[in-house]
Amino acid sequence: MRDIPASMIIDSVDAGVGAFIDLFEADLQPFDGDLIRFHSGTNGYYGNVIWKGNQYQA
Repeated sequence: MRDIPASMIIDSVDAGVGAFIDLFEADLQPFDGDLIRFHSGTNGYYGNVIWKGNQYQA
């Protein structure tokens, strides 16, 4: 993960901006597949997202 400067974190929190993003998990393991995590990019962020230690693909 990238190091985010503390000033940038404080500025984003002080802005009072909320963010929503849709996260999805498709568990295909019962069918000899993988657990696939992805997001829709509806918040305008099209890179991978890490939430609760899990990476969600763009």
